[in-house]
Amino acid sequence: MPAVHYRWRQDGAAGREEIHASFSADAPRWQGKSRIEQPGILLDYKIETDAAGVFRHAVFTLAEPCRRTMTIERLAGGEWLINGKPRPEFSACTDIDVMDSGLTNTLAIRRLGLEPGGSAELSVLFLPLPSLEPFVAPQRYTHLDDGKDGRPRYRYDGLDSDFTAVITVDAQGFVLGYPGVLRLDSTEP
Repeated sequence: MPAVHYRWRQDGAAGREEIHASFSADAPRWQGKSRIEQPGILLDYKIETDAAGVFRHAVFTLAEPCRRTMTIERLAGGEWLINGKPRPEFSACTDIDVMDSGLTNTLAIRRLGLEPGGSAELSVLFLPLPSLEPFVAPQRYTHLDDGKDGRPRYRYDGLDSDFTAVITVDAQGFVLGYPGVLRLDSTEP
């Protein structure tokens, strides 16, 4: 897959997210201008996964409301490090999810590779904005169908909340629409 560039707009807000995904022989690299902008929040980030799409490493730089950098790493054995310190409370987590991010939902959907009707529960290391104070969030993705327009639809369920949404993705698994959260603004090859 060649490099891609996606821009999302927040539903009902002035926020946006922009990513540039480049791919190497062994793993995708989510690099370049990766940014979430919301009123009072500016977050730049770089996320890397292994060849199977499993989260491995990320650097988050919060520029607003206050300057802060956080490094998160998931080792091959499932251990998590935050700013170089072991965090065993996240050992059950398989993925990372940043609040209101189209990319982190894309990563989970692509990694799971669910067939229509398939469902998977996972624990994620969730990063709320703007605090970036991580916590474990149980989630479920269900591949509902491939949609009347050929665009796959997934139901997302926050298992520790009442939040649920139907996410539409493109053929590569990138989020196109996430009602109440964001929608695709533009894409470039």
